[in-house]
Amino acid sequence: MSERVFYDSDGLVRIYSESHWGTRSRYDWVSPGSERTPEEYPYSHSEYYLWRKFEKGDASVEYYYTDRMASWDREKYLRATKGRMRNYGSVPVDRKAAQEVVTAYFGREFDCVGIIQSMNVGNGYPLGVFCIRRRKDA
Repeated sequence: MSERVFYDSDGLVRIYSESHWGTRSRYDWVSPGSERTPEEYPYSHSEYYLWRKFEKGDASVEYYYTDRMASWDREKYLRATKGRMRNYGSVPVDRKAAQEVVTAYFGREFDCVGIIQSMNVGNGYPLGVFCIRRRKDA
């Protein structure tokens, strides 16, 4: 039997047997009450934060889906994300890469304050969501 693996919120590879298989408590859900885990629903799971540095409901945070970013300016998106993404290009490899993507795509006046793992519910393709905020000194 082959072991199934996943990336945890720090980008580390974990074996499902090491995790709380089917447990919803290890996820930071975007919308509590909508808790479809990737283990149970690999192609239609609920959105969850991989990491965040803000309180839910913070009105100063803006959200940008990776597929929309690519459709707005494909060349700029490809330059900004080159070598910085994982999981089929849906999320940055780490927090440093996330900030580099935000700086390259949106400019130095924005900080990346979180990343959401999402998906296209129509086809199950993974998507990321950049959570960004304008810097106070900008």
